[in-house]
Amino acid sequence: MAVARLRGVDVYEEGHDSIRAGQWVRDDVISFFFEWLSQECNKSGQAAFLDVSTSFLLRQVGPGDAAMILEALHLPNKMVVCLAINDNRQLEMAGGGSHWALLAFHRATQTFHLFDSLGASPSMIRCAKASAEALSVAVGATEASFEVEMAMPRQTNGCDCGVYTMAVAQLLCAAAQDKSWPNAVELLTLTPELVSNLRGKPQLVMCPPDHSS
Repeated sequence: MAVARLRGVDVYEEGHDSIRAGQWVRDDVISFFFEWLSQECNKSGQAAFLDVSTSFLLRQVGPGDAAMILEALHLPNKMVVCLAINDNRQLEMAGGGSHWALLAFHRATQTFHLFDSLGASPSMIRCAKASAEALSVAVGATEASFEVEMAMPRQTNGCDCGVYTMAVAQLLCAAAQDKSWPNAVELLTLTPELVSNLRGKPQLVMCPPDHSS
């Protein structure tokens, strides 16, 4: 049974438990947080946040199919499109992988950026490039470039990758409201303390369930 729901995004007891310190954040928590950003922090409508199930789906379809699936989101009109990705290489099995990172498309520079708190391994770069290619038609940027964000702060443990992913998404959402993009100095504000404190925020599944869809 879901312990929280926001616009049809459910968080279950296992997900709720995963926001505790020292736990690897589960995909339902990340999807819930992205929905919260979309509903509560994206007043300009300049940003879009794709949930984890969409991320998994994009790894299995081509750019044309992805564009049809995502057509209702009007992604060509968004300045920033954020997608949580992980290093799951078993595409027949949802929920796999052991590391989260954020892939974000920035329309002003026509670039997909990979924000990885472990520095972007070759396997994560491959996953990110595959997701970027799948998204290229949907966002209207088939010639977009790809960059690893070198200024991304590094996690200091083995479990905060998902929280860093959410923290970067929140930073990008705030910047998108005035059509800006965070610079290296702003990224460095994502300290281990700030990221750890994000686990205690009420928007992380502490609100009561609603039954909207």
